[in-house]
Amino acid sequence: VGGGGPGKSEEKQEGTPTKEKKTEKQGKLMTVEERAVGGVDKGVWLYYATACGLGLSWIVFFCYIGGMGAKVLTDWWMSRWSVDDTSVLIGYEESWTLLDRTVGFLLVYGLLGVFVVVLNGVKTVVVCVIGLKAARTLHSNMLQSLLRAPTSFFDQTPVGRVLNRFSSDMQSIDMGLTDQFVAFAEQLFTLIGVFSVILAVYLPFFVFVPPLFVFYSSMQRRYRNASRELKRLLSISKSPIFSHF
Repeated sequence: VGGGGPGKSEEKQEGTPTKEKKTEKQGKLMTVEERAVGGVDKGVWLYYATACGLGLSWIVFFCYIGGMGAKVLTDWWMSRWSVDDTSVLIGYEESWTLLDRTVGFLLVYGLLGVFVVVLNGVKTVVVCVIGLKAARTLHSNMLQSLLRAPTSFFDQTPVGRVLNRFSSDMQSIDMGLTDQFVAFAEQLFTLIGVFSVILAVYLPFFVFVPPLFVFYSSMQRRYRNASRELKRLLSISKSPIFSHF
């Protein structure tokens, strides 16, 4: 009987740190900052597209389509000009001299160039307006949500985390996301135009398209997964730094 006393006291002493740890966890107010895992949900992209405005987005889409068509038509016109194909000239007569034919080709080429420049100008302005509208909408909604948050939210959320959302994350939306969208759209429509011309000239090239698509899709998927997770880790790592401001 006498030997059981110390054993019980030791068990109590061993159990004390566990209770203290539980008490410390229960006494903590600040929550751990969480990050998303995996691909971006489609609802997020839909919400951003709605904030941009679907009407203006269609204008950008048609500008890209028109610009791509004009570039393809410009390349085709240069090919006709290089072989002096007078059948494409409107109102051509046999009495035209070399200078007249050159002026005719050059006039159409210049008009196509002006058309491309105008479309690019309209596209750039509309993209800037869309980006500004989306940034204003997202910032306003986030600010309203913050002002309507309960007091417990401010007790559990560090100030640096809030500043990080309104500064670094909003900067990525204002500047980075718009530039990436423009680069993606330009590369996409350029690729469509190039493949269209190649297939129109040499149809058997279509046999090589699926393997190339599978290869580049797999490479892009691997890079995107790693890059996305690194961006998320970088974003949440800034919160403790903002807490010192």
